Order: sequence, then structure tokens, then C-alpha cells
Amino acid sequence: MKAVKDQQDFDNALRLSQEARLNKEKTEESDEDKEIENFRKDAAEIVAKLDNGDITWGTAYDQLKIKYPQASNELIDQTLGGGYNPKKDEWYGRAK
Repeated sequence: MKAVKDQQDFDNALRLSQEARLNKEKTEESDEDKEIENFRKDAAEIVAKLDNGDITWGTAYDQLKIKYPQASNELIDQTLGGGYNPKKDEWYGRAK
């Protein structure tokens, strides 16, 4: 009888552990999804200001890089629609 109770306790603990792990993974995924959505919203606002001439390309880049340091330089360049090409030594897109 004790062995059955011990097995049930083990099974319950294992099930709870697995549920906790799955819930943590779901939370992490939703946090990442929220971060991506926030980046998109912020980028859209910044691009609108950039297109209106309210800010420069460099300021727009800095704002995104400061708020989203994990975003690659290439992603921010692509998002803002411009950047610097060192091979040609020139700025392109909105960065001109």
C-alpha cells in the first residue's frame, strides 16, 4: 500500500513539474512575441517621424538600438529602410 502511495506522489510531483515547465515555456514564448510586437509598433512610430522629417535617420536608429539592444544592426537598418554601405562608402535609403 505504501509503495502505491509513493508512486502516486511521484507521479503527481512529476506531472506538476511538467506542467510548470510547459507554463514557463508558454510565458517565455508570449514574452518574446510581445517584444517583437512592441518592436514593430515602436519602429512604425519612429519611421513615421523619420518620414515626416521630425527626426534624423541616426536618431531613429539610436532610439531603436537603445530600447532593443538585442536587435541586430542589420535588422534595424532594414526596418528603417536604409543604412551605410562601407564598400561603397555611402548611405542608402532613408539614411541619405
